[in-house]
Amino acid sequence: MLIITVETHAANVNFLLDGPLAGAAVGELARSWLARAFDAPQRRVLLDLRGVTSVDGAGKAFLARRSALLRVEGTLRMPVDGVLRSRVESLVRNGVRRVLLDLSGVSTIDAAGIGELIHTFNAAAAAGGVLEIAQMSPHVRRVLDVAGLLGLLTAVSNVSGLVRRVD
Repeated sequence: MLIITVETHAANVNFLLDGPLAGAAVGELARSWLARAFDAPQRRVLLDLRGVTSVDGAGKAFLARRSALLRVEGTLRMPVDGVLRSRVESLVRNGVRRVLLDLSGVSTIDAAGIGELIHTFNAAAAAGGVLEIAQMSPHVRRVLDVAGLLGLLTAVSNVSGLVRRVD
């Protein structure tokens, strides 16, 4: 039997799981997850899997839908085509709550690229998702810092905890 303990904090809602992530419990977890994600979209909904003893196919499918890593390559500058924003919106519409943008492949960013990141952040937040960034070059990090985006977007240093990669 899976025991789900929910802790609500100012910045996030934590689901502490104990037992097997399997069977009907996965459906209950999914319903609870979505309810919390839509009730408080300003809060991050996090899973603490330390107490999970086993995971069946339904559990694996649930975990795969909760987060995605999206690698961005090339330049983020004028003219911006909106592909990044539509991709993130699609992921969030399909149940992904956390989208991590891997910016290691971005060589150049300008004001239009910064604007696109802000639009993408707002679109994800409006749909109940969280947009985070990771693995920036020193140049991209400096531009985002000067523009004040590092205060808005959460910069993540470790991407190994993500379940699914979207290319």
